[in-house]
Amino acid sequence: MPRWSRRTIETKSSNDHPTPKNVRGSFLFERTGRYYERFVVAALAPVGWALALLVAWRVHDACRSGLDDDARKRLRAIYATALVFGVVLFHTTLTVQVVEFFNCETVGDDHVLRQDYRISCRSPAHRRMTPFAVVAFVAYVVGIPGGLLAWLAWNRRNHALPADALIKDGPAAFLADRYQPQFYYFEILTIWVRLLLCGLQLVVFRHSQALRLTICALVVIAFLWAVLQFRPFVNRSHGALQGLCQLNLALLVVLAFGVSAETLRGSRLVAISVVLSLIQVGTYLSAVRAYRSEPVLRLANAIHAEEPFAVEEFKRNYDGQAARQLARVVAGAGAALVD
Repeated sequence: MPRWSRRTIETKSSNDHPTPKNVRGSFLFERTGRYYERFVVAALAPVGWALALLVAWRVHDACRSGLDDDARKRLRAIYATALVFGVVLFHTTLTVQVVEFFNCETVGDDHVLRQDYRISCRSPAHRRMTPFAVVAFVAYVVGIPGGLLAWLAWNRRNHALPADALIKDGPAAFLADRYQPQFYYFEILTIWVRLLLCGLQLVVFRHSQALRLTICALVVIAFLWAVLQFRPFVNRSHGALQGLCQLNLALLVVLAFGVSAETLRGSRLVAISVVLSLIQVGTYLSAVRAYRSEPVLRLANAIHAEEPFAVEEFKRNYDGQAARQLARVVAGAGAALVD
């Protein structure tokens, strides 16, 4: 008898497919069992978000009819930025919901959805929803990030100045303003990396967990190398935080390898989890320290590049370790700057 059948009691569902009675889906689907309705809502969430912001903007604009044209443009820009920001913020979460539609596994003689074991992937209802899921998958994985990348690249055609390009970016400017001008695309690359780490591989390598973990490890290492090698961020604190986050992801992948190979159990698993928790706390403290040292680093860069800087800000940060760092930079920048 298969191992799974010893732990479950099969009952007949409405479509005559055996469903494990004691294996349940997530708490969202358990209450009503309306998986497909919730899937459609999740897939169309950006459309609902856009419509809600459109209505809010229209109401806001109507209530403040005395605004001049510049004020109206600023108001429209605020709502447009909120639209793009919301889509980017929840993009990974919604994409995972779409990818889970294709994540099926064999249980006995049936092919069931891992998100909800009561749903057969061979049922007519699931097959009817497949075209919609494919369109949503292409839109989330290729359409949204690809469209944002095309918009940023179009605004930088003909070697446009960085300041002019950021103005043309409009509501998508926050995607590029944290990076060096030549790395304007790095946030889009980060989105695709998140998708790879959050289940996108299930579509291609659904039956090989070891291969998925290997790809995750390679992606994390490659992205960490890119961050350290090219330093795409304008502020060093952002680069330090990104590097620490990628290091944490690498450690989590190692932990996943151990759990999947069943070499980490009991006290070993608890010990590794405690170590990872301590590393997370250390990452937070390091990020806070890097953020607080950002003014000192900006001054150091300005002095080293012989650019103007605020004398008062220099005096305010000229103490302790900052004093020694700035003194070394000033000494290396040349006698003219020291004088």
